[in-house]
Amino acid sequence: MRAREGIQAERLLLDAIDRLRRKAGGGRAVHLHLSRLLPVNRLPVRIRVVARMFKSLETGHGANVYRLSNDDLVILGRALPVNEIDTIVHRVRSLFEHDPVTYAGRGWNDPNDPFVSWFDLMTDWRALSDEIARLEEARLAALQRQGSGGPVSPFSWSAPKDAGPEPIDPRALDRVLTAFEGFDITAHMRRQPAVRITEARVAEIAFEEFFVSIGHLQRGLAPDVVLTADRWLFQDFSRALDRRMLQVLTTQPLARRPGTISLNLNLESTRDPFFERFVASLGRKQGMVVEVQVIDVFADIAGYEAARDALREAGHKVLIDGLSPVTLRLLDVRRLDPDYAKVLWNADLASEQTADKSAAFAAEVKAVGPERVVLARCDTEAAVLWGLENGIRVFQGRFIDAVLGTVTMDACKASAQCSLSQCAGRRSAVAGPGRAACPNPPGLDAVQSFAAPGRRKQKQEGRR
Repeated sequence: MRAREGIQAERLLLDAIDRLRRKAGGGRAVHLHLSRLLPVNRLPVRIRVVARMFKSLETGHGANVYRLSNDDLVILGRALPVNEIDTIVHRVRSLFEHDPVTYAGRGWNDPNDPFVSWFDLMTDWRALSDEIARLEEARLAALQRQGSGGPVSPFSWSAPKDAGPEPIDPRALDRVLTAFEGFDITAHMRRQPAVRITEARVAEIAFEEFFVSIGHLQRGLAPDVVLTADRWLFQDFSRALDRRMLQVLTTQPLARRPGTISLNLNLESTRDPFFERFVASLGRKQGMVVEVQVIDVFADIAGYEAARDALREAGHKVLIDGLSPVTLRLLDVRRLDPDYAKVLWNADLASEQTADKSAAFAAEVKAVGPERVVLARCDTEAAVLWGLENGIRVFQGRFIDAVLGTVTMDACKASAQCSLSQCAGRRSAVAGPGRAACPNPPGLDAVQSFAAPGRRKQKQEGRR
């Protein structure tokens, strides 16, 4: 089946999801949320270019590409090549690199990333089907409101007015903040470990990052607007979100478990009374890493330096987040003197065709100090191998989550009741029904270090 577009796409996609999930082995789907781009970036010609970028998956891997009525793309198949799709998605992000929604993601294969969502049809098919069904209902409702029950041309690339959320504006922000006052964020909170790989190739959890899934939060709180569409308006909202998250974590038992907890905060939030209360609630031996976005650092360098020094004096650390190979070349991160610098991995750097870029990136990592670098968005083994070859020891991303999930299941007596996707999802949850569904909740946090199976076996034999 070739790519489907326009009015029929949603109906065909729902049928295909249902057929595929019933087959042995299920399948995978990738949902690219192009409708969340700013209107100026959602030009018909650019949407068509993006659709063509996935064309090779149809002929080479038997995938189907569905172009929905709101300009979203869904790639569906039984055996989608994750590495190849990651590379294409990265190129799409580059095409829209100045749109806030493309850099708001955290590289986690669920709706935490507002730009792309990954679905395992064995476990997640209902969530994807519900999402597509809501879009189809919205489209039909829009047609009824327009007084037309007739079909929309499949060659019309503009979405119906009510088919998708609109970019946030000051008036909408006021409504969102008012609604947020009584909103429970607990079920939308997530955590993701960063692991340090030792010289002996043993991975230890360096810290656990706690954050709120913006994708989940937007759908629950403000489905009619794109919260990240305007960086400065979103920053206003994120300050309120920081306060609420700190308030929840102060009384959240799970936040007491990691040896070191990491929080992504605005600089102003480190001077908030809620932050002081949270710090006071930490365990005696518990450390903290405060992650601040690089753009916020340069907006208030004096504030950054004051926060960095105060955190260090209290025994904690500061991390500059949101760096890329490009920004490393433009900025002298050493002068900012962070404890960590989080750099987002680019899948193209592992390609032989971009060896010059890879070498330049390696030189920048060496200049910053590999011991300071946290390589994030490590979605494949290639990213970790590249990092280790260049002296990096701390990694974060989907590949790390999958390995940790595999080791967690291997050590869990109740693992036969779960899939790897379920285990990884439950481990990432901070509270709520997802985590409560685990048949062995203590097992979700039992693994704090791990090694390759062969190395573990050798270690056990050595003890005998």
